[in-house]
Amino acid sequence: MEPSHASDGQEIKSNIDSIIDISEKWLVKLRRRRKQVKLAGAILTTLLVFVGSVAVALGYILSEYSIGFFIQHRVIFLIVLLAAGIIAIFSGVASYMVQGRKQDKSLDELASLISQIKKELQNAQNQGPISADMLPLAEKILALVPEVVRKRNQDSFLFGILAFVITIIPAKLPFAILIGVLVWLYFRYEMNKDYDREIARFQEQKQLFERRKNEFMQTL
Repeated sequence: MEPSHASDGQEIKSNIDSIIDISEKWLVKLRRRRKQVKLAGAILTTLLVFVGSVAVALGYILSEYSIGFFIQHRVIFLIVLLAAGIIAIFSGVASYMVQGRKQDKSLDELASLISQIKKELQNAQNQGPISADMLPLAEKILALVPEVVRKRNQDSFLFGILAFVITIIPAKLPFAILIGVLVWLYFRYEMNKDYDREIARFQEQKQLFERRKNEFMQTL
């Protein structure tokens, strides 16, 4: 092997190691955020379906009978609440199971790419120089990470809405709005505090990868 080829191969391998390190950290963080988002979405769905079901049922009964009907038949009121609760719980579970499947697939794809390229790196360590087949895997990771991170950065609004809905039940509207905004800002800050630095670092590695890839390919 020519010295320049070995040197270029080692440099791009180091570059790919950095890319994988950043990508794995984001994968852990994004999967944790996905679980939080799915749980928040399920709780929000449960609350909205429960309130909506009770409102529809009570509205229908009151359109047929007077409010005294509930005083005389309290068990019917309890049955309405129980039925609405069951429907809401099933709706929340269904929401948790089906929501965000496209985003989950993106994270699964990223995990698969990381696993593949780590296997290639291990083979290169055992057998010699890195293979040009590894480069398309790195390129896919470089394209996928910013995309999935950008999408997850929009989830903070859901947490704010959930906080608003939960708070407005026992509290007044202005207080519920305040709590919702504060929760939204908190989760937005939490996601953004490392975003600029890590994505800037990732973009630097991307530019370095493109340069070293071209140099490496010229030596083949």
